[in-house]
Amino acid sequence: METGYDEVVMSFGESTDTSPELSASELHGYLLEMAQYGNRWLGTPAETKVRDYIVNKLRENGLEDVHLEEFDYQNYMPKHSKLTVTSPVNESIRCEPLEFSANDVAEGDLIYVGQGNQEDFEALEKTGVSFDGKIVMTNSEIPFAVVPIGEEKGAAGFVVATDPPDDLIGMFVAKLTPELEDPTKQVTKRPGVDIPWSGAQRLWSLMSTSKVKVRVEHEGIYSVKKTANVVGKVTGSRFPEEQVILGAHYDSQIHGELAWDNLTGVAAILEIAKVFAKKKPLRTVVFIAFTGEEVGLWGSAAYAKTHEADLRKNCVAMFCLDAISSAYPTARGAWANGPFLDFIVKRGKELGWEIETTQDPAKLPPFSDYSPFLDIGIPSTWIWESTPLSPYYHTEGDVSKYIDRDKLGKAASFYKDLAYDLAYKPEIPFPRTES
Repeated sequence: METGYDEVVMSFGESTDTSPELSASELHGYLLEMAQYGNRWLGTPAETKVRDYIVNKLRENGLEDVHLEEFDYQNYMPKHSKLTVTSPVNESIRCEPLEFSANDVAEGDLIYVGQGNQEDFEALEKTGVSFDGKIVMTNSEIPFAVVPIGEEKGAAGFVVATDPPDDLIGMFVAKLTPELEDPTKQVTKRPGVDIPWSGAQRLWSLMSTSKVKVRVEHEGIYSVKKTANVVGKVTGSRFPEEQVILGAHYDSQIHGELAWDNLTGVAAILEIAKVFAKKKPLRTVVFIAFTGEEVGLWGSAAYAKTHEADLRKNCVAMFCLDAISSAYPTARGAWANGPFLDFIVKRGKELGWEIETTQDPAKLPPFSDYSPFLDIGIPSTWIWESTPLSPYYHTEGDVSKYIDRDKLGKAASFYKDLAYDLAYKPEIPFPRTES
């Protein structure tokens, strides 16, 4: 016999407005266990070990149909990068490779474009600046949005100034939108490097007195490989075809533990999955550990493409759990739009987890795994800590000791409560998107 809504609520022993509790301690324990495997860059042994860990935990926690979904992606391993000032002095600037930039050497005058949006480029062009054959320098945290503009205007190469503490270098990609049909197209046309803030200050100092010429060198090893998402579910008792999706990426940037981004999100879905698996929801809840997010949203894009018809018809909402519990002061940000955002903000106030900043992700470049779902019309959200970001974003300084266990538990609980409203109650508290 089909389990009724009242029976589900009574089995939790709670009202229809309250979801079951999760354990912040166990949640944090998952994070610490995964952190021991080390860096999870795509194609490394640790990526595989953490993937296996997630599979085992989802099965242990009672999920059904836990399986891998493979896809092809463009693997990248750095080989060489260098930034040299060739005029008015001759000196090297410490750097890291701008990942997925071209294997090439470029030399030219250095031009600083600030955040490097279209308006920044056009403002300089109005003063007579030409970017043809020049090296473009930006301090944007999304160089993948700057590079296409610069390439279109003829830039020969790119320098990305990053500003984490301890003179660390932030690690970034030159391209984020994945090329699922032909992964070999993921590489950009021009070389690039990332530099620390001290290197940027040195360049700005030289630029204040004279024209500066630099040489950018980059070489990486590119090869098409396979990796996999982890998928598990708790089947709904009344509306099994309808889905609520919670996803978090388990891969990392190329150096360091990268606990905030994104062991926090993975640990959260493991704990939420355990809670939801104990009692049947009305709608099916799908838990997905994506990979390839850091270098192209590969996993989420592959999943959305493979399941597009079903998602358009049956997916109620997608929750992206990414970077949710830094020990540093941050704001509670919600990226969503329309009635779905209204629902999130309203529930935040009611639950004492008030949203402090909002963004419409449809008006921004793609940032995380919500994006491929939003692109096919699924109500999607990324509720995370911005702004400011963790100061150690995309650096070796992003380690588990800088994760606040209690904040992590509260953030995960908010995601759980939102998903509970959609999975355990017959009504949907916002208009369905018509696909």
